[in-house]
Order: sequence, then structure tokens, then C-alpha cells
Amino acid sequence: VGNDGSGKSLTTSYIRKNFSKMDPLIIDMKASKPYIISLGKFRIFLKKLRKKKIFSKFKILFKLISLIGQLVEFLDKYIKYRIGMAWADSGQGLTIFERYTTDRLRGEFPNKKNKWLPLEQFFPFPDGLIYIDVMPKISIKRKPNDDHTLEELKNKRQNYLSLLDELNNIKKINGSNKLLKNIQIIKNYIFFIKIKK
Repeated sequence: VGNDGSGKSLTTSYIRKNFSKMDPLIIDMKASKPYIISLGKFRIFLKKLRKKKIFSKFKILFKLISLIGQLVEFLDKYIKYRIGMAWADSGQGLTIFERYTTDRLRGEFPNKKNKWLPLEQFFPFPDGLIYIDVMPKISIKRKPNDDHTLEELKNKRQNYLSLLDELNNIKKINGSNKLLKNIQIIKNYIFFIKIKK
């Protein structure tokens, strides 16, 4: 996990290409890449529905649609999680979740649209978490087309840092390191987790 531009996709892509003998199952938890296509389409439909004037006028309807959208997203991510854990628990190989649900894992990260019920706070903890730290200004430089504000990325980074104090089995690595250095740190960390289990 980590802010935009921290190197999550680059790192998982490297692992996929170079560590085939470990037979890792890599699951992208991003909402825009649903496991069940029909759930993804339904979520897009709900987003369009929420933008209609009639729903913005009636707050109860707006909140209801928002909650249904969150439930659909939560369900899809949970299915991905169960598949990944089944793979790992059966001894088939390592499961790596790219972009594991952490933004509002315990309701910390502010989200003005859905602040009243962040469902992510009920999501199970992973066996271990690798946080790739990157400064907000670097995030904006690496991802200029993502339309994130500096303040938003500062808040998101602060949330990740607060999670480091709250959760067990977290490894913080520097997103400014060379990729191969971070790969070595990640390998050592995964080995450490396996020994502990």
C-alpha cells in the first residue's frame, strides 16, 4: 500500500515477472478492477444515478445509494480477499494484495462523500502490510493527471503513518529507494512473516 506514485504497481509488476518460482498470486484490490464484472458495472450505474438532481435533493435517497455502492465495492473486495487467502492457506503460494483496503481501515481517512459509514473499518487485517512511503509533492509530480490536491495527499499519508502505530506486522519502506533495494527489503520481510507464523 501507499500514496499515489509510491511504486505499488511497479513493485508488484517486478515481482510477477521475476519471481515466478514463488508462484505468487497478485490481486489488485482497486475498485476500478472488480473481480465480478457485473458488480463493477452495477457500481458505475449507482455512481451515475447518484449524480441525478432528484437524488441530490433527497439526502436519504442519496445516502442509501451511497451505502449500496459501498456494499457492492466491499463485497467485491471481500471476494478477492477470500480467494487470495484460500490460495495462501492451501499452500499453493504467496498472495500479494496490491492496494489492500487501508484508506479507511478503521475510519481514519476523511472522505466527505461517505464519512458517515466507512465500511472498510470492518475489513479483515492482512497477515502483513508493506507501506511504501512517498512525500505528497513527489506523488503529485509522478501522477500529475490524477487530480489529487496536495492537502488530500498529505492527509492520506498522515493516515498511513498513524496506521503504522496501530497495526502489527507493518513494514515501512522508502518509495525514493531504488526498486531492487525495496525488492530485497520486501523479500526479507515476507520471509520474516513466514518464520513468525
